[in-house]
Amino acid sequence: MDSLKRKVFNSLIDLFPLILFSSTIIFAIISYIFIDNQYFHEMVYNYKTKNTVGLLSIIFYLFIFSIPFLSNYFNYNTINLNVDKKMIIRYAYLSFFLCIIGNLLFFRFFYTNPEALIGWTESGTVGGLRASIKETQLPGITTMTQFAVPSIVLFLILYFVHNYKKSLFLIPIILLFGLLRAFFFAERLALIELIIPIFVLSTFYKKVSIQFIFIAFIFFMVFIWSFELFRSFANPWYYNYYDPISFLINRFFMYFATAVNNYLITFTYFEFENLMSGILAPFYQFSSNVSGFLSQGEALKEEFGSPEFNSPFYFGVFFTNFSIFAPIFIFINGFFVKLLYNNFLKMNFIGLYFFPIILISLLDVRIMYLLGTRIYFFYFIFFLIVFEIYIRNHFGKSLA
Repeated sequence: MDSLKRKVFNSLIDLFPLILFSSTIIFAIISYIFIDNQYFHEMVYNYKTKNTVGLLSIIFYLFIFSIPFLSNYFNYNTINLNVDKKMIIRYAYLSFFLCIIGNLLFFRFFYTNPEALIGWTESGTVGGLRASIKETQLPGITTMTQFAVPSIVLFLILYFVHNYKKSLFLIPIILLFGLLRAFFFAERLALIELIIPIFVLSTFYKKVSIQFIFIAFIFFMVFIWSFELFRSFANPWYYNYYDPISFLINRFFMYFATAVNNYLITFTYFEFENLMSGILAPFYQFSSNVSGFLSQGEALKEEFGSPEFNSPFYFGVFFTNFSIFAPIFIFINGFFVKLLYNNFLKMNFIGLYFFPIILISLLDVRIMYLLGTRIYFFYFIFFLIVFEIYIRNHFGKSLA
């Protein structure tokens, strides 16, 4: 009996990413199916797009994603990069410095207009403040705030693996900026992408119990979701017709339902033009010859969906960027998730670095986090680490 329990437990551990991902995909589909069509229209100003083949394609893509987890054909080798403590410290502080610079520029409206900050927060809504902050942002510079993601992951690795106590002082500073962005912009992901790695690595290294993490996670999600009251609920149309609790609950389900609906919109109406045009859009956005991907996607949401609920859905990103080749890239995605998860369980640096971030993408299927612009700096720091290792190994000297 104990042997059977052990086998079941080990199987659940091995399949954990797949179980989590499948659960969130199914939850999104259920939200789409059971949300009342009239309520959907009240929120989106359009009725649901219905496409049975589109819904079945989600199940098909989920099956493709699951193959690397369910098949014994593939080998998932250990990847040992030999990243030492000094190197991690170097890139943790580099990320931290760039993150602080980005946030100081992002929030410079605060310290140049303190009277406006006080006035708007006392009014009970941050809509005007949010608009003013957006006007002062510097494209390409304020996005440096996303260096917070690699910084917090590296400081967590330093603390849990190398007992680097200074991490406990620096991590709260990063979290503070994430909290401000979550509050003033209802940019919940800015805080979620920092908190999830803490939950994951704290649980993995058994610094706290799983029960405590579960309860803390529930409270955190309720807390972070309540910021929606300062954003959408500030609209008179909402607070005149809905009480705060029902509004927050319905809004939560709507985010997932509309993500599936947006996928069905693209599945039904999207005309594929260029391979990876959406993923590469940030790199040619200043070009005079920009691909039609973004304008077509925006036009479809304007006509059949809502600009406010604009999440493309996890598989929608693959569909719009790869068209008929989407299953191949979804399979590759599943393979790398499995590979990095195995390295995470073996406590290898590459697994400890990537899997907490991968978990975010498995939880929030409204988007494809791993292919979004938010994560580019995370990849950039990893590239610098790998490049330094390459130089050290091939030229016989360390850059330390």
